[in-house]
Amino acid sequence: MTTAPQQPTITMSAGSVARLLEVLDYCDEFLRTTPPIVRTELVDFCHTRPGLAPDWLIDMVGLHALHLRTRLTETGTTPLTIRRPNPSQEDR
Repeated sequence: MTTAPQQPTITMSAGSVARLLEVLDYCDEFLRTTPPIVRTELVDFCHTRPGLAPDWLIDMVGLHALHLRTRLTETGTTPLTIRRPNPSQEDR
């Protein structure tokens, strides 16, 4: 039986991971709540890339965010949460 080669590792600061997690959370929220016309654009985007399905892409964004959140929490760092704009500031 053969084993898979060891994957190289990288080191990132907890702050960098937290910022990346914040971006993934924004993407996940956008992709899961997008209107049908944008969803159609995502389907078209994926269609030109063999093996890439929109639902898989959306799931991977969410699952990677969950994985990073778990790893960040294991370090004792509190992940950032998505900052929602104050309703009075949305029109600015």
